[in-house]
Amino acid sequence: MISVIVPCYNSKSKLLEKCLYSISKQSYKDIEIIVVDDGSTAENIDEIRKIIAVFPNARLIEAQHGGPSSARNIGIDNAKGEYLTFVDSDDTISEWMIENLLIAIKRNNANIALGYVVGTEENKEYIFSNSKFKTEEISHEQLEKATWVGFSTEESKKGFLTCGPCAALYRTDLVYNNKFSEELEIFEDVYWNIIIFRAADKVVSIDLPVYAYRNVPGSITHTWRLFTI
Repeated sequence: MISVIVPCYNSKSKLLEKCLYSISKQSYKDIEIIVVDDGSTAENIDEIRKIIAVFPNARLIEAQHGGPSSARNIGIDNAKGEYLTFVDSDDTISEWMIENLLIAIKRNNANIALGYVVGTEENKEYIFSNSKFKTEEISHEQLEKATWVGFSTEESKKGFLTCGPCAALYRTDLVYNNKFSEELEIFEDVYWNIIIFRAADKVVSIDLPVYAYRNVPGSITHTWRLFTI
């Protein structure tokens, strides 16, 4: 089984619905979707409950507001899958993301597999395609460079390797022993990436876009930058 952890906080219902639909239509079917609500308003959580009810393999965990790291850690603690991945509630993933990343992990005896991230505007949908892909092992030095540069680089046709926990598949035991810091208010995902990559014996990437992040105004993910190149 693969666990898909979706942290949300006052999420826009239409975007959350699109997010969960993209997860539910995965070519790899043995998945569970864990939506962790991080203390949304009463009105918003009512909408979330209605959306979750449509997806039979999804369950909702309602928590007090503790930030994205807390929500992700709650998801990790409740994950039943041998592998897990994270998807932000306003983003979507390729229909073949989980299957292709799992193939890459098993073929290469890796702990983590990464795909490419592409950006899209709030009201647009990115159309993914599937094809044969190449797999490449990534050194710790390359991983840390990709993590620190992150969204500040210009996208190639493939997109870019993530500076956060998305667009990747991880062995659950590795993540369980290296959880997110709940003390950091920003860049907690950058810090966690460095920790998790250093803990991994082997990390590989596939040369396909697998994850579309939405440029939603006001989101910390899309407004903070470490530096510009």
